[in-house]
Amino acid sequence: MTEAFVDLLTDKQKSAGFDLHKFERDSKGEERYTKVDKADVAQQTKMQGMALEVIEATRGQTLAERLAWINEQRKKGNERFGAGEYDAAVDEYMRCLCALDFKSCKGGVSEDQAKMGDVQMKIPVLNNMAQCMIKKDLAERANDLLDEVLKLDPKNAKATARKLTCMLKLGQVYAVEKEVAYIKNTLDTYGTADRPEDRNLLKSTLQQLERELAQRSEKDKAFSKNIFSKGGLYEDKPDPADEEEQEETEEERIARENHEEAQYLATLSNFHWFVYPFFKTLEVVCDKVFGCKRQLAQENARRQQ
Repeated sequence: MTEAFVDLLTDKQKSAGFDLHKFERDSKGEERYTKVDKADVAQQTKMQGMALEVIEATRGQTLAERLAWINEQRKKGNERFGAGEYDAAVDEYMRCLCALDFKSCKGGVSEDQAKMGDVQMKIPVLNNMAQCMIKKDLAERANDLLDEVLKLDPKNAKATARKLTCMLKLGQVYAVEKEVAYIKNTLDTYGTADRPEDRNLLKSTLQQLERELAQRSEKDKAFSKNIFSKGGLYEDKPDPADEEEQEETEEERIARENHEEAQYLATLSNFHWFVYPFFKTLEVVCDKVFGCKRQLAQENARRQQ
């Protein structure tokens, strides 16, 4: 029944015709219905069904039997992971987490034994789940899982290596640079003597991250150089006032005057056309005799300067 309901919620075609709502009462006791995400409900339902299965499968086990059962489930998850079946691997790892209630073990378990078993089993399981999320390009979810590992074991080499990778994928470049520099100087404090491969993984990850950070730095430098070689982000434009103050050439002056005269001629009436040649001739004669027009031009030039 549970599997059928989960399949219904996760099938987009079958679940397209209905919505799910959560019923609750507010502080005044009034009923309120809130729409919920079908994928979240499916995941919660799946987890509840999985937890019930695990309870039945581990009922009556001693602590040793429970630890052995969890290890067997983890191996199944590793096999699924190796086959590229990351969702199925996560399900196996989730079964491991559901079985971590060591106080329910037959024969009784002390607080220290329960805590030791919880840490001993939870760390590798969460580490493996995080790696599944990384493979699925879910860096943020992987990062959250790795934070849980590092709460239990702050010097866990494998979790530290994977977290640095996630941080870089999430764009936390500056934080990664600081962490890499710090961990390089304290590398011997990470991992355990019985698992040198984890410290080697962290060491190789640091080297890879240093290369990636160096490449990013070179790209940033090239980008900045390219930007500023073109005059900066905002190229300087000539000041309009400076353009107005530039001295007009003789050819530009003649062209401007001809253009202004053509515009003026276009507005003349028949009478104006009759008297225009007379006044134009008079203007030329006066300019040659008295230099009025040249004097006016020189006066305007001095004022502009």
